[in-house]
Amino acid sequence: MKTIHTTTKLAKAILAICILCFTLTGTTSCKKDKLNPTSGIDQRLLGKWEKQTFLGNNVSVIQETFNADGTGSERRFRLDDGATQISNETVTNFTWSAKSSGVISLKVDGEEADVQFFITDSGDALRLTLPSGDQLILGRIN
Repeated sequence: MKTIHTTTKLAKAILAICILCFTLTGTTSCKKDKLNPTSGIDQRLLGKWEKQTFLGNNVSVIQETFNADGTGSERRFRLDDGATQISNETVTNFTWSAKSSGVISLKVDGEEADVQFFITDSGDALRLTLPSGDQLILGRIN
């Protein structure tokens, strides 16, 4: 009779351990680690975008680059009529992350701002709306 009682206790202990293991593995949160800082962003934003403004025979160019690792840069320069090289070039590096749907957070030189964005269905054009309300319309470049 003592062996039956010991066997029953052992069976109950094994059953309790199985229930505990199932509870721990079956109810553990499935939240994934955020390895990619842009995972909540429209992936079509990644890459290089450009705006050209024609000023007579000269062209003013703005290029925005968004990298998958949350870094980016803005390059501004001018192409003068007949010139073989660019002039007035400036490059500003920034970091960025997804803020919410249609909004990214840009950080430049320690200052942070929320910028609204819209990408056309074709993915060929990007509109950035700056905190000032100014809009920048850019086309995708390779």
